[in-house]
Amino acid sequence: MNHQLNDLLQRLPEYAYVGVGREDGKTKGEYAPIIYRKDRFVLEDSGNFWLAEDINAVGKKGWDAACERVATWGIFKDRQSGKKFFFLNTHLDHMGKVARHEGASLVLEQAHKLSKGLPVIMTGDFNAAPDDDPIKVLTDKNDPRHVTHSREIAALKYGPE
Repeated sequence: MNHQLNDLLQRLPEYAYVGVGREDGKTKGEYAPIIYRKDRFVLEDSGNFWLAEDINAVGKKGWDAACERVATWGIFKDRQSGKKFFFLNTHLDHMGKVARHEGASLVLEQAHKLSKGLPVIMTGDFNAAPDDDPIKVLTDKNDPRHVTHSREIAALKYGPE
């Protein structure tokens, strides 16, 4: 929420963010922000889209979703290495089966289009366990747009799946 985001930024002045409230595209409703260290990363481009049939329909509930859902993305440059990467953060619906499936597919599609061939990092509240449909959509190795679950490649693994 906007007040929570402002509270974090006030207490962490070395950080900046990109993102909007999901209800009005400004400050109303939950965000899916990307919060980053200003001294380490340069934000080169960013945007938002809604997880709905029309990705530009601000505040629209997509398919059979219980809530409006938004994704925030950015292209960042690491000041230390000079390397660039694409970062996307979202929050999939917790109820609508169609919305969960289509939302996962949509973030893959948009990440593929918007990333301009850069490495992709995707985070969020996917409201899903490892074997649930949204995770299967995101990590389907038969889909050339798929993402790799970090747990598969992590040297150290802690906590439950």
